[in-house]
Amino acid sequence: MWPFSRRAPEVAERIEPTIQATLENPNVPINQESLAIIIGGGPTMAGPHVNERSSLRNVDVFRCVSILSGIVASLDLNIYHLQPAGRELATGHRVFPFLHDAPNDFMTAFSWKELVMLHCLLWGNHYSVIEYDNAARVVGFVPLLPWQVEPFRRDNGTIAYKVRLDDGSEIVESEDMLHIPGIGFDGLRGLSVISAVGRQAIGTSLAMEEFTARLHSNGVKPSGIGKAKEGISPSSFNRMRQQFENFYSGSSNAGKTLWVDSGTEWQAVQMSPVDAETLASRRYSTAQICNIFGVPAMLLNENADMTAWGAGIEQIMLGFQITTINPWLRRMENEFNRKLFLGTRYRAEYEREGLIVMDAKAKAELYSKLVANALMRPNEGLKKFNLPSAGPAGDKLYMQGAMRSLDSIAEAEATSGGQKPAPAPPQREPPQPSDPRSPKP
Repeated sequence: MWPFSRRAPEVAERIEPTIQATLENPNVPINQESLAIIIGGGPTMAGPHVNERSSLRNVDVFRCVSILSGIVASLDLNIYHLQPAGRELATGHRVFPFLHDAPNDFMTAFSWKELVMLHCLLWGNHYSVIEYDNAARVVGFVPLLPWQVEPFRRDNGTIAYKVRLDDGSEIVESEDMLHIPGIGFDGLRGLSVISAVGRQAIGTSLAMEEFTARLHSNGVKPSGIGKAKEGISPSSFNRMRQQFENFYSGSSNAGKTLWVDSGTEWQAVQMSPVDAETLASRRYSTAQICNIFGVPAMLLNENADMTAWGAGIEQIMLGFQITTINPWLRRMENEFNRKLFLGTRYRAEYEREGLIVMDAKAKAELYSKLVANALMRPNEGLKKFNLPSAGPAGDKLYMQGAMRSLDSIAEAEATSGGQKPAPAPPQREPPQPSDPRSPKP
């Protein structure tokens, strides 16, 4: 038994290591298919190569990404101070201007939040380095490209990030990196929606766009064909081809009748079923891409089979906010609070009131009811309409009725000792004058 006995070591069979093909190791051969996947995203069944960058060439993908990114970026990101009586806006916090106004010297808060959503929607992850000054205070956030960062877990369980730069690589600790991942399997890195589920649908849509464009550019759509009974000589064939190119090719010549040599007969041409189904196929592709990103199809002007008026559109937008927008807001808020305000009484939160879509009349009725029922101060309601303050009186809560402030009601009850005033005695009706024509008793 070791260490008192010794035996000859067993010779283990050599196992060759398997290394995935990457562009970083020139000794590993890369075949044509792997190189296409790394650089161009790989071919789809429909033909076009699709990756996170090239997917934006599709109009439906671009619109879905721009809608989600624009909505999230338009919402104010505030910092609140939690107190026993509630919470208040912490505009004096050091991090407030970086989250609300400008995260760094070269971006606005809108551009940064829009970029965060763009990275999350296409690549499934966003990374921003937290910058500090010499006193270890936060002085900004610098976004990184998703393909430059690789998260990994050390043997001791801590998480770090390997950042590839032009002059080498650098290791960034987890507490110094804002990482917003999308849905994933290990909680460490989010999945790319394009690579995971959207590549084939987007490739099909791009193929149909290319087919339609080439059909109008190079296709010939005559209303009929004149067929020659006798054979066509080479000179006649060349003349017919020149006639095709000059008078029948292109969308401007669609529908013209094609005539060839003498001795011809008429044959009508109808639209093929494949061409007739192109429009329906593109509509299905649009609905599929909208389903991938969780965007209502009516926002892409695809509302032929749905009601888009009155309460119908209101309920659709409400479901869009609950099922799509709010989960993304929660992802970002949780990461901000975990990395910036953990262990404090401060919280970062998006102002979701910007998602409430109302007309001027409904908005005025809502705020008037809130003020009349002591749920909102008048100055708070005036601020929603960008109107000037009403002064100190507008900072009080009012109750419907005589519109007395809660302080005055409390003072009146304290003066009366909390007793209700006695009811007033009933008043007698004044005697009615007698009619002189009535008989006397």
